[in-house]
Amino acid sequence: MSDFTKAQVFSALCVPLEDIIDWAVSLLMMDYDSPSLRILAGLTHVNNRQEITYYVDKTLQEFNVYKLEGKAAVLAYTAVLLKDFINGKISQAQGIGEIHQLCLNWDYLEEIFDFYLLWNALDDFRYDDVQFYWPNATKENISNIIREQAKKWLETYNL
Repeated sequence: MSDFTKAQVFSALCVPLEDIIDWAVSLLMMDYDSPSLRILAGLTHVNNRQEITYYVDKTLQEFNVYKLEGKAAVLAYTAVLLKDFINGKISQAQGIGEIHQLCLNWDYLEEIFDFYLLWNALDDFRYDDVQFYWPNATKENISNIIREQAKKWLETYNL
């Protein structure tokens, strides 16, 4: 049930409150329905994290979906971010920027380290024409390289 990944990793990875509320609304629009999901969709980012966490947990229970922890959570959320930028839901910079931060938070996790390097290359290109993170990457081709690496990653991890 990949539609539930953001909720499955919400607590483990501190997914932003706005993202989880948007997620709840999008599930309702896809015809998922439960009492806790409706409440969660009606909350706002000004509600406290504890209250939102309670309704995320209840929603997962109502759909018999388990939480993801540790590396499994990181990989699942990476897949969500990559799919979101490939499908134009978020910018490429935002997607790999969040993966870059995950990589830092998870002690340079090998499975997502390429996106750490790609984000740094992309960031260097904001200031200069030179980067030393990704072989043969230029300002002109970095976006295509990132997109291709994202597709390869999703195929490799089958997420």
